[in-house]
Amino acid sequence: MAPELKVTLEKLREEAKYWESNADICAGVGAAGDGLRLSGLEAGIFFIIFQTHNRICDLVATECARGSSYMHDAAAALRSNANIYERSELEASQSIRDLGNNLPGY
Repeated sequence: MAPELKVTLEKLREEAKYWESNADICAGVGAAGDGLRLSGLEAGIFFIIFQTHNRICDLVATECARGSSYMHDAAAALRSNANIYERSELEASQSIRDLGNNLPGY
């Protein structure tokens, strides 16, 4: 395998790990946002705004879950591309070896 391709594959897989780790962080933020919801009793004198507060907590939780899902998708796409490049390189190398083995006198 060409050194340039090897570096490219390593970088793609590193990027996939980066997206995976950030997806987990994003999911954690969403869970924390969901944990900030208030009941009417907890809201106390801020009862008037507690519904808006809870809608914002729900929005944060929902969007973080969506973002986490997209980040996992990005990581999967990067890994898939790295695997496709690697498989293509192996197939091309094998084809060239096969061609050389089938030439008369070689």
